[in-house]
Amino acid sequence: MKHILTLLLGLLTFVVLLGQNATASTTNTTDDDASITPDEILFWVGNGTHSVIFTTVWADSALAWGYRFDGDSVSIQQIMDDIAANDYRFQYTASNWGIADIFFDTGFDTLSLSNGNNNYWWLNVNHISSNLGYDAQMVGDGDIIKIADSEVGIVTDSAEYGGFYYPTAAIWTTPIYPVSIPPLHDATISASRIQFWVGSGQNRSILILSWAQPDTALAWGVQFDGESISLTDALDSIKRYDYRFSYEGNITDFHFTNGDDTIGVVSAFNIMFNVNGITASDMASSTYLHPDDVAKVGDMASMITTDSMEWAGVYYATAGIWTTPVHAVNPTDSTSHDTSIVVHGPFCGKVGTPNCNAIAADSSAVVAWATTCVVHRGPIDIARTTIPASYGNDTMATGPVSMTNNINVVSLGDGGSAVLTFGGEIYNGNGPDFAVYENSFDDDFLELAFVEVSSDGIHYVRFPSTSLTQTETQIDGFGIIDPTMINNLAGKYRMGYGTPFDLEALRDSANIDINHISHIRLIDVVGTIDSTYGSRDAYGHIINDPYPTDFNSCGFDLAGVGVMHINALDIKNATTHDIAIYPNPVTNVLNITTTTQTEASLYDIQGKKMLTQTMTTGLNQIDIQHLKAGIYLLHIGQQNHKILVQH
Repeated sequence: MKHILTLLLGLLTFVVLLGQNATASTTNTTDDDASITPDEILFWVGNGTHSVIFTTVWADSALAWGYRFDGDSVSIQQIMDDIAANDYRFQYTASNWGIADIFFDTGFDTLSLSNGNNNYWWLNVNHISSNLGYDAQMVGDGDIIKIADSEVGIVTDSAEYGGFYYPTAAIWTTPIYPVSIPPLHDATISASRIQFWVGSGQNRSILILSWAQPDTALAWGVQFDGESISLTDALDSIKRYDYRFSYEGNITDFHFTNGDDTIGVVSAFNIMFNVNGITASDMASSTYLHPDDVAKVGDMASMITTDSMEWAGVYYATAGIWTTPVHAVNPTDSTSHDTSIVVHGPFCGKVGTPNCNAIAADSSAVVAWATTCVVHRGPIDIARTTIPASYGNDTMATGPVSMTNNINVVSLGDGGSAVLTFGGEIYNGNGPDFAVYENSFDDDFLELAFVEVSSDGIHYVRFPSTSLTQTETQIDGFGIIDPTMINNLAGKYRMGYGTPFDLEALRDSANIDINHISHIRLIDVVGTIDSTYGSRDAYGHIINDPYPTDFNSCGFDLAGVGVMHINALDIKNATTHDIAIYPNPVTNVLNITTTTQTEASLYDIQGKKMLTQTMTTGLNQIDIQHLKAGIYLLHIGQQNHKILVQH
């Protein structure tokens, strides 16, 4: 049924063409469906004794490839995937409805669907229209496949449905040209396709390893701070995070083991480097990767030499390229050499399964709840609108959480945040120290959030999260997530059960004291797999969760935060008798009197410093007219004060 609906959606365009003239079920035509013979094909993909021809028709261009295979049949999806892997000029995108668009880079422009809409492709095999999706359609030896733009077809048959005539057959008369063999091209991969990011930092590059036996090329993403990272350090980072990869010395050997299969290079003399397709130094320690670079360490046995030099009567390669298609390494089956790094799954599962660590809201382990909450709303759809989520209010996230009521929550919206404080400071005890509660109505519909903690309300440290959920297909607004693929993200469990967090995991973090946590900040995960807007876990994986959810209760729905280990505030240390701050709320000028000279800094709710000013003994004034209305944190001396700015 899905494929029939797909075809009907794809045919809607023709209704405009037929208009009021669609008075009969058949349109007479003498035109022939354009074709091409195997002898004319220049570019063949695949191996085997059988063959088919694959043709794509755009508005004014038609191109054809040959495809060889063994066996009785092969799917059109497999053919398209193999062509895309072998011809860098060809790519396609798909959705739940079928093929969304097909692209071909001519070198001057890019061919794509003529009307810019999705689902308007028509499939025929041997000039006969098919109502099967490309993923289900199987073809055999000698077949001719055509995937065409419905806009430029000539309707040869149609059927009436609901008072409208829909085409059921058509032909395309655009002459078909064989695709030329692509020029030599150093195979690469885009950052959006990387699945396994290693290291940490704001900057990113890609590292590809290419082997000859078997002919294989694998890619990882590398994250780092600073202007650059040496190739050796990048390799060390991969080795630390992915136990399947190893190398010796100055790359005298490197291996990748997956199950019973191992690929590797055994001689340093057989290895060459390049960065962005340009041959680099022959020393890994002196080759550097900069932000957005693509580097390759390759086995010369699989390299096509593009330049060489003579030494002692022997020619040695000095430059070359690797054409082997590059595949992104999948992190799902990996564990780390470093036991402090958790990138592997599965993690504990849904409530009630063995070893599930969810904490019930009515558990005696919970001794305190959040006393204040300040929410900064995100939009209902970050890609389309600035209209913020609006369900609930800040106070709904304070106090105890119900085991049965999932209405008393505040919705954060896409990328929105909430900062919570408590009647004391959370400390690192035995086991989990606090738990975050969301209002999911079942075990699979999960909306997620990052969790950060602070000892001063200014400097926050995020728990390192992991998401191994697939990123090939977007989870829709009412889709489901397997909780065994999620770690250290709030929202993992259903209503009434909190996701626990252990401060021990942040023991080595700077700028916080894990025995004096005063603030917890939650930030909604934007669950789109569109890299422009999507959130990533600690290892660079795109996090896929229900999206879009464009209604007023969009995003993470915060029910509350329960605490297992908390110290009451030291009243003496919390007094403010030597500092007076007024008025609060403030409109234009904030007055501060103090008995000692000190420094005052004002931060917004996201922790961004807005201003710093030295306070002298007596009256001081801070002009806040340039600040937007909202809640700010004033850090003065050793004290923090919440300031409400109104205009």
